[in-house]
Amino acid sequence: MSAGIAVNGLGHADDGVSKVLADQSSKLVHNSNLYHNEWSGELAHLLTTLTKQHGGLGYVKGSSTEGAGLKAFFANSGTEANEGALKFARVSGKQHSADKVELVCFNNAFHGRSMGGLSVTSNPKYQDPFAPLIPGVKVGNVNDVPALTELVTEKTCGVIIEPIQGEGGIHNVDLDFLIALRKRCDEVGAVLIYDEIQCGLFRSTNMWAHSDFPVEAHPDLITMAKPLANGFPIGAILMRDSVANNVSPGSHGTTFGGSPLSTAVAHHVLTRLSQLPDMKSRAELLKERLNQLAAAYPDLIKSEVRGRGFLLGVPFKDTAHPGKALSLARERGLLILVAGSDAVRIVPSLTISEEEINKACDIFEAVLEVLRKELAPAEAVEPSTPTTGILNKWALIKNAYREELAEFLSTFVLIVIGAGVNCQYTLQGSGVALSVPLTWAFGVAGAVWIAGGISGGHLNPVVTISLAIFRGFPWRKVPSYTISQVLGCFAGACVAYANYHYSIDQFEDGLRTIHGPTATGGLFFTMPQPYLPALNCFFDEFLGTAILVGLVFALSDKSNLSPPHGTMPFALFLTIFGLGAALGGNTAGGFNPARDFGPRLMAWFMGYGNEVWSFFGQYWFWCGWLAPISGGIAGAFVYDAFIYSGADSPVNTKKTHVYESGVIA
Repeated sequence: MSAGIAVNGLGHADDGVSKVLADQSSKLVHNSNLYHNEWSGELAHLLTTLTKQHGGLGYVKGSSTEGAGLKAFFANSGTEANEGALKFARVSGKQHSADKVELVCFNNAFHGRSMGGLSVTSNPKYQDPFAPLIPGVKVGNVNDVPALTELVTEKTCGVIIEPIQGEGGIHNVDLDFLIALRKRCDEVGAVLIYDEIQCGLFRSTNMWAHSDFPVEAHPDLITMAKPLANGFPIGAILMRDSVANNVSPGSHGTTFGGSPLSTAVAHHVLTRLSQLPDMKSRAELLKERLNQLAAAYPDLIKSEVRGRGFLLGVPFKDTAHPGKALSLARERGLLILVAGSDAVRIVPSLTISEEEINKACDIFEAVLEVLRKELAPAEAVEPSTPTTGILNKWALIKNAYREELAEFLSTFVLIVIGAGVNCQYTLQGSGVALSVPLTWAFGVAGAVWIAGGISGGHLNPVVTISLAIFRGFPWRKVPSYTISQVLGCFAGACVAYANYHYSIDQFEDGLRTIHGPTATGGLFFTMPQPYLPALNCFFDEFLGTAILVGLVFALSDKSNLSPPHGTMPFALFLTIFGLGAALGGNTAGGFNPARDFGPRLMAWFMGYGNEVWSFFGQYWFWCGWLAPISGGIAGAFVYDAFIYSGADSPVNTKKTHVYESGVIA
């Protein structure tokens, strides 16, 4: 979603562009501007023709393509185009008065890194290392109409502005302001320059960002570059004759500008850009998806998406988040940019498909989810106290560990319900055989309702580990989630044991055993059937957990038939009930190391003896931990290898070197 920083309008490695490059380079690459070449003339004609057709530079949409009125000058880059535009404004000003040489620019603008371009880029980050800059530059604020009278004066030769500010954070300039600016320039005889290097050439879905504006908001001169040759270096100035007539031949030039090769490629690219289908509908889909995310993450994003067409900015409340989002997205196979101090910049290829838009937005949503979980507690959580109150110490502690507490409480409830039905069915003979898997399934559903919106409702170290490997869940949280799950299961087992303590005494005649006809240890932790060999035990846990994690991944896959919002617990109820009924007989169907280890720890404390650990060659370890973890990873891998297409899975992406970097305009 970066397109070489808004350059590759036709995408990367385009066959048509490659063919023109090869064909023209075998004929004529360079001949200097001393001699005519066919493609510079053809490109100039195409630019003027399309501008009249689409609207711009004083022409309303659909104007006649015949006759003169516009002139083009070709350079090598956007910065060179802006440098030339400033020079043309200066020479035009001197036609009126020798001291009509002042230039006007605006805050948050970016016009390049040459000395002239830098002088009208009012950002200390760029300017300070190279000061002093050229004199005679005044800086104003965009959309401040009353200030225009003092800002643009009789000494002003030119005003340069971006109709959509790009590097400054993706801000649309108000139409009323542009109309007032055009009027003020006419009053004092100043040249109005629109820098459309980033927002022009169909990036806004119109040829120019001002194409749909009334002619009262049109400029005298446009600069362009980025997508003009799809990455091959070229820049251009398109101007009205009223400006061009002030520039004499030879007064401004460039050795390589307008070469046969660059203009041949640009002619091909511009022709195809003007014919791209469904740009407006695809751009609307992109903005709609991003605005949906903005509405879903108001704790992160401070307003609706800014910009137009395929030049969009997602504004964050925390200025540290755009850079973090860039890195997180890159790790997941999505390339985005930052803009200004607060925004993520979205500038995809103009050929992007609806499928690619949806995939990119899905990945961006995953990035936002990670950022939400990493928020400081005070930002991430709505306080339960009135807005006029002050959070007490417990609230602050709770907010800091809310996810872990959710995992603890959910697994606590799971074991109270699950171990409770085991005890009731075995000790008191209440219920039928299906009562056990049915009630465990209900326990899982209830647990996910408790924790799903807070921690994701993992309940299971295998799910947590699989999400860390295949979905970018932070590894630093795996230990705290696992410990919380084990402790929740331990506490739940303690409560269930306390509730059925006297029934256990009566059933076992005061003993505490883990195998035999009256053993009760298996009511709390998993135990295999006495006739099962070790390999069968391991395979049963491996298979059950592989199916469980595969189904969890399928249920959470938004490109698949994921359940409607709020119904995930019911879907997991059906999943656990089916697994328990089908695979729960051999080893009691734990499929969850915490669900086995926590209650096993409780049993050891309550007098079931060291056999809790030594039974069947440390069964608790190889069948309670190794089998489900390896099975869960295998199930996740199979789902991603055969079904899942998201770029957040390492199965679907190449390994890349991830690094922090600044983003240039």
